[in-house]
Amino acid sequence: MKMNLNKHTETLSISPLSPLHIGSGEGESYQPMEYMVKDNCLCLFKPTALLEVLGSKKLEDIAKRGSTTELRQDINNRKDKFLPYIYEVISASCHFAEDFEEKVKDNKANQAIIDRTQFNPHTQAAYIPGSSLKGALRTALLANKNPDIGWKPQPNDKQDKRGSNQANRKAQQDAFKYQNPDQDPLKCLKISDSLEAGSTNNSPNRLIAYGVSKRITPKKGSNDLSGSDGIKTAIEVIEPGQLGKFTADWTYQALKSTKNKNDTNFQDSKVDLQPNDIAQACNSYYKQILQEELQAYKRMNEQQAKLVHPQWLQQMHSLLNDSSNPIKQALDKNRAMLIKLGRFGGAEAKTLPKHRQIWIMFPEPAGDAKGEYRSEVKERRFFALNKKQATNLIPFGWCLIWRNNSMPDAVNTLIEQFALNDRTNMGDREAMWQDINKAIEGVKIGIEKEKWQKQMDELRAKMTDANKGGGASHPLMIDFEHLEHTAQEQNWDKEYSEKLKQLGYDIKKHLMRDEEREMAQLEEKIHKTSGQNFGGDLVQNHLKPLVDKAVSEWSKEDQIKLRALTKQALDCVGASYKKKGKPKDLLQRLPSE
Repeated sequence: MKMNLNKHTETLSISPLSPLHIGSGEGESYQPMEYMVKDNCLCLFKPTALLEVLGSKKLEDIAKRGSTTELRQDINNRKDKFLPYIYEVISASCHFAEDFEEKVKDNKANQAIIDRTQFNPHTQAAYIPGSSLKGALRTALLANKNPDIGWKPQPNDKQDKRGSNQANRKAQQDAFKYQNPDQDPLKCLKISDSLEAGSTNNSPNRLIAYGVSKRITPKKGSNDLSGSDGIKTAIEVIEPGQLGKFTADWTYQALKSTKNKNDTNFQDSKVDLQPNDIAQACNSYYKQILQEELQAYKRMNEQQAKLVHPQWLQQMHSLLNDSSNPIKQALDKNRAMLIKLGRFGGAEAKTLPKHRQIWIMFPEPAGDAKGEYRSEVKERRFFALNKKQATNLIPFGWCLIWRNNSMPDAVNTLIEQFALNDRTNMGDREAMWQDINKAIEGVKIGIEKEKWQKQMDELRAKMTDANKGGGASHPLMIDFEHLEHTAQEQNWDKEYSEKLKQLGYDIKKHLMRDEEREMAQLEEKIHKTSGQNFGGDLVQNHLKPLVDKAVSEWSKEDQIKLRALTKQALDCVGASYKKKGKPKDLLQRLPSE
């Protein structure tokens, strides 16, 4: 905590207690041509991957036909090829993965748009905007002041945004006792966007699943909630039960510190909120909201068993009512704050209890009317792994904010119990990244092998015009030795090392004069004959004819070389050239020096 006489700064640790989806003001979403689904994971790739994997001609053909369905099927058929181009992976429900594959088969993949939660465009990690936190705190503070709205829509009114906005603005001015917006005391409250704690590997866990709409009250004349399924939306959520993933700073500049003789902005304001006042108002408001929700969910579960997740209900009931629960103890002392954030959290949490006027759109237009104002909603969105799920649904948006000091281990343990621990129906993000890294490594190795092959091909091409002779001092042999040294440094694999070895043999053979080639063939024959029983063939059919030819046609230098090889051949077949006889006569035909 950083403090001075007029400014108070605290670090907040934010832990989701239920799935959290914070919509982007720009309506960010995952488009079907930006991802593939593999092993129950959503894998994002950049548009350039399409060109790299499918090629320009294929893309041109698809563009001419205008078939996005064909493009989507091509992506599906080449998932392994796309792996090296993946830049982000998000776990997904297996049911979403199945639904997506069905859409691809039914040529409806263009419908597979996924609402994305707020994210950092540089790291792709999810975060909680400071504006979301401040908006939720403002609602709680406003409710605590309980201002007179002084406006109600008429039953047959169309949506009157202007009237409702004017009434809302007037209520806030009355509650916080200001006229000029610059006098709003909450301008003194600064809340940073949440930071991703640590490295990318520690970024918040997200999941692709569903937001499903369920009635929270039965229809008239019925106690049955079954068959009340409404909208089902594929969404990305921040998973609950995560520790240390979100931290933010809030700073409050006391009003008195802003006053000076040249600054009249706050001189008429009578509200000077302190951090503890804000925390107290937040807990007072959201505890009441949670209490009302728990009662509603209890009634829902009485109508349809386990409709809302019983364990989640029990955990939330405990932090509200169990005096031995360390989270309740912290909430009671305002060391922590209970808050509801994001989309699908319910309009009740964003409106004032005694003055709710919630605009509800009609499923189908009724004459000129597109909707109506209501003081309560009949349906609510819940988190589900399966869009047909009828049990163990979880409400959206509940979070715990811990002020200043590190959370005690007992609190950490309780928060971790909110996690979605049954991962059997979800993708394994870590395992997918391992596959991606292997694929990336494979591409790197492939590129290296292409480079190795190109170097060998270039060297082999030089053989055609190379002059014969020169041995180890020949430029081609020098180039080969350099490449051989490079191969050792780069640790070429066995396949390419063998190719290089064969290239060396071919170069040496190609550079040989006729005399050198014939002696090399003889040397090879000697090695093959060693230890065998057909030495006579070596002498009569190979060695003797070659000596005859050398005596009549070869230079003295080559004859001397052949003499050494002749000794080796005679030794190989066990023929003594030190005493009189044909072996000695054959050897003496060649000069010794």
